[in-house]
Amino acid sequence: MYYCGLDVSLRETAICIVDAEGKICKEKKVASDPETIAQTILESGYACEKIGLEAGSTAVWLQAGLVAHELPAICIDARHAAAMLHAGLSNKSDRNDARGIAHLMRMNAYQPVWVKSEYAQRLGALFTARNTLQDQLIRIENVIRGLLRGDGISLPLGRRHFDKEVRDRIGDHATVMLTIEPLLVDRAELLRQRAVFDRRIISLARRDEVCKLLMTMPGVGATAS
Repeated sequence: MYYCGLDVSLRETAICIVDAEGKICKEKKVASDPETIAQTILESGYACEKIGLEAGSTAVWLQAGLVAHELPAICIDARHAAAMLHAGLSNKSDRNDARGIAHLMRMNAYQPVWVKSEYAQRLGALFTARNTLQDQLIRIENVIRGLLRGDGISLPLGRRHFDKEVRDRIGDHATVMLTIEPLLVDRAELLRQRAVFDRRIISLARRDEVCKLLMTMPGVGATAS
C-alpha cells in the first residue's frame, strides 16, 4: 500500500508518496493544478490508498479535480495536521510538510473535514459578493454622516431617502458637495449592483423548499437589508 501527502501553496504543491513502512518512494514539486498533480501521481506507478491535503482556499477545487481522476483524495483538518506535524519536530518546509501529511495518512492519524458541494460553494460565493457590497454601502453612508457632522449637519437614521436627505441638508454649500457628491455616486452604483445580487438570491430562494418555508415566518426574507 502507498500513501500520498500534498502540501499545497498558491503556485506549487509538494508531493510525497510513502509505502506502508513509511519509506519515501517519490517526492516532487509541481504546479498547484489538479490535472498536473493527478498526472504526477498516476505516472509515478504507485497506487495510493489515500491522498491527503490540508483544508484551505484551493483544497476543495484540488480535491474535486483529483477525485475526477478516481484518486482517493481527502481534505484533512489543517489545525489538527499542523499540531501533529509540529509534534514531529521536523523543520518547517513544503517538502517536510508533504512528508508529514503522507505519514498521517499512512497512520490514519488525521481528521477529515466536510467538503462542500460545488453548488454550495457557488451559493457561498454569491452571498460573499453580495455582503461585500453591503459592507461597502454601510461604510460609505457612515463616512458621509461623519463628514457632514463636522459641518453641523445631522442626518436621520435609515437609508430609504438617504440621497435626498443629504442633498436637502447640504443645500447650496457647494464646497461641502464637492466632497460628498463622489461618495453619493459610488453609493448609488453599489445599490444598483447589490440589487443585481438580490434578484438572483430571491430567485434561488423562491425555488428552494426550505427557504420558502422559512420565509413564511414574519420578518424573514431571502436577504438581509
